[in-house]
Amino acid sequence: MKTTISILFLIASVLPCFAQLKVCKNGNVLIGQTNKGGVSKLTVGGTVTTDGIMIPFTPEMKESTTPIEDGSEKILTSVAAMEVMTYSMPPSNNKDIDSPQAMKHFALSPDALQLLYPAMVKPDADGNMNVNYTELVPVLVRCIQELQQEVEALKGTVSALASFSNREELSRSTESRRFDNSLCVSASLSQNQPNPVKAQTIINYRLNGDFNHASIRICDVGGSVLKSYEIQSGSGSVMVNTSDMRSGLFLYSLIVDGNTVDTKKMIVSK
Repeated sequence: MKTTISILFLIASVLPCFAQLKVCKNGNVLIGQTNKGGVSKLTVGGTVTTDGIMIPFTPEMKESTTPIEDGSEKILTSVAAMEVMTYSMPPSNNKDIDSPQAMKHFALSPDALQLLYPAMVKPDADGNMNVNYTELVPVLVRCIQELQQEVEALKGTVSALASFSNREELSRSTESRRFDNSLCVSASLSQNQPNPVKAQTIINYRLNGDFNHASIRICDVGGSVLKSYEIQSGSGSVMVNTSDMRSGLFLYSLIVDGNTVDTKKMIVSK
């Protein structure tokens, strides 16, 4: 009899502890929640404290990985479009200053994030929008990488401009000479489009008069010729592929019978 009473007393004392713990028929576990937990296998109402969260990455997963294909433009645009906000949870009878209701929380707008990355936002049966912030970390790291590349390109451009301004010969070569008395030609170059350029750019030119040979040369700020395109008399254009060129400042010149007729600057940014 005493044993039975002890067991009943033990059960009675333990039951309140499980009042906030519920295992649903679908196998989901709820702690401090009353909804069905339709999205997560474990749903917790309140703050979760842990020594660390480890996400497995198996050799099989590594074999199937692919780089983020969104590209820098979408990633940078998506970060600018994400609305960062603060919020507080609905009030409760809990007056503890460390309770979730008393704390200030930070979040991204789930609606905006869902438009950019639908897989990161999952609605549950109650209409709540659940955001997977863990998956957002690699995207933000990629964004930082893209920004770093832009910074390095700008550093190279600034360095090249400084070198360019300190060299009198190169400075003189950038002066537009629409008409040279030693040449019976009228010629000009247009600014390449787009500029800065990432992969390809177009250079328009105009060349009229008597000459034997004409070309458009692309050089680095040190004067080394990187590319050369032969051109004919009249108005035309050349397509320049810059995928094999480093980021920085370059010069392109219209050369007629060995004479530099016009020179302009091109910025390559990757």
